[in-house]
Amino acid sequence: IYPNPSNGKFNLRISQFEDLKIESVEIYNVYGEKIYQDVNFQINQSSNFQIDLSDHPNGIYFVKIFDGEKQFIQKLILEK
Repeated sequence: IYPNPSNGKFNLRISQFEDLKIESVEIYNVYGEKIYQDVNFQINQSSNFQIDLSDHPNGIYFVKIFDGEKQFIQKLILEK
């Protein structure tokens, strides 16, 4: 996920050699409230997926990516 910190727009890039089926991407604020969700999309090595949080306040957020078997969590910092 880059850039991090960001002014609102984050890019999700997969650096593996094969396509990855992502079941869901969810973003939570520091209070544990879900502020974003996207489900069932395909991303491959040559494509990026953009997440726009520019309408949310500055702070720390957590993105949770689930591929059907594993869950990945990354901290995002929003600074405008």
